[in-house]
Amino acid sequence: MAETRGARLSEKSLAAPLTRRALLHRSALLALSLPVVSAALAACGGGGNGGGGGEGGGTTIRMSEYQFSPNTLTASAGQEVKVTLRNEGSLEHDFVIDNVITSDLVAPGKSLEVTFTAPSQPGQYEFYCSVPGHRELGMVGTLTVQ
Repeated sequence: MAETRGARLSEKSLAAPLTRRALLHRSALLALSLPVVSAALAACGGGGNGGGGGEGGGTTIRMSEYQFSPNTLTASAGQEVKVTLRNEGSLEHDFVIDNVITSDLVAPGKSLEVTFTAPSQPGQYEFYCSVPGHRELGMVGTLTVQ
């Protein structure tokens, strides 16, 4: 009887509409877990195109809600970096590195090629989507300048 009651409770709670607070809570948990999962996958991945621009055809960054993939880039100080921004999401996104580049908005299903010069000082620089709320939901990455 206790199992039946428990099953009914879980069926009821699954069928109940989400409150705004519950939805925000779930969104926050998802936003916090995405960078962790992305970092783990990046660490496990082999090869791929998570490097910098330069000689080859550059790097393609896939943008979706609310992440960049890959979320890391590497470049030499002062290097010209070529990046193709491919929006695979359902919202507009852009690509910003403060004092370095601010791309145009990229519409869903579209791509945009951008070229910028990596900062002359080695270090780590955050890139992010400047659409309101996207950065706060975890749409960030790191450019490492060597």
